[in-house]
Amino acid sequence: MKIYKKIRHFLTDKSGATAIEYGLIAALVTVAVIAGITLVGGENARIYGEVGENVIPVIDNANNNIN
Repeated sequence: MKIYKKIRHFLTDKSGATAIEYGLIAALVTVAVIAGITLVGGENARIYGEVGENVIPVIDNANNNIN
């Protein structure tokens, strides 16, 4: 009888399913974040490059005015 009860308890236990569901949700969110970063990453690099190109002359000009 003990083995029957243990098997029945194992088959009806749902606590592991919740952990698996949370794991799947976390994996899905991770994939979505990585996909989003990949899609926007190139555009961000271009924008930061343009900002850097425009800021350097301003900083050089400010340094020349101080001296």
